[in-house]
Amino acid sequence: MKESEKKPKELVAELRHFGNLYLAIHRPGTLSETKIADEFYRLKYLDASTSYPMLLFLFDKYDSGAFSLENFQTSLHILQSFVIRRTVCGESSRAYSRWFPNAVDYIKAKDVDILTSLLTFLYDKGWPSDEQFKEALLKFEIYWRERRICRLVLEELEKSYSHKEPVDLASEHIQIEHIMPWTLSDEWKTMIGSKWKRVYETYLHTIGNLTLSGYNQELYNSPFPEKKKRLADSNLALNRYFENIEIWNESAIVIRGEKLADEVARLWNRPQVTES
Repeated sequence: MKESEKKPKELVAELRHFGNLYLAIHRPGTLSETKIADEFYRLKYLDASTSYPMLLFLFDKYDSGAFSLENFQTSLHILQSFVIRRTVCGESSRAYSRWFPNAVDYIKAKDVDILTSLLTFLYDKGWPSDEQFKEALLKFEIYWRERRICRLVLEELEKSYSHKEPVDLASEHIQIEHIMPWTLSDEWKTMIGSKWKRVYETYLHTIGNLTLSGYNQELYNSPFPEKKKRLADSNLALNRYFENIEIWNESAIVIRGEKLADEVARLWNRPQVTES
């Protein structure tokens, strides 16, 4: 039915319906389905407001029963992957305000299921591969350039380790910690080596040099042995990694960066398109 053919009561009901969906996107805590709420919380971290036309379309399909819970959750997660991967790879977001509304028309026009159509659309718009993403993430200054994404990535990594006594990551005491600190003492320069300046400028704000900690103020510019001891006492599973690390230099940062890049690529994967 065309909009012009709808009666006033029908238009009001439709506006109320989509208004409620829009409110739920903004306030995920109002949703009874925690899996969907969690995905919306992550999207809020990304400030992906340009995707709302597409989100409302997908949400409506899920709410009407035309889109399964599993597929709706997957669609929200792959949207996060699309945005995060493009951001890290230095791709522009300027076209998002056109792309995401266009995605709705694209999905409606395709004679395949909604999820497959969405995947195809995102692929066509330039969705970085695992190799591209991991290579870029190693030297992407995620803390400096995208602090909200940085926090989201570190929190999701922590959650992925399935800690038996998970830490309240929303606590103001849990902050992002640089292992190699902002200000290098002579002791730090000696540990890093003769090329300490290049290492500092290249890796300070990258994922391999970052963690979460409740000891941010105490650690600050401390030497690595002291930081390591504090991190070993942490309840954060993310910090178990440092237990057997003796030296924190370029090689150590790169090795950890590669490990975390693999994990992040799995957390926000890029599923294959399987059109029938």
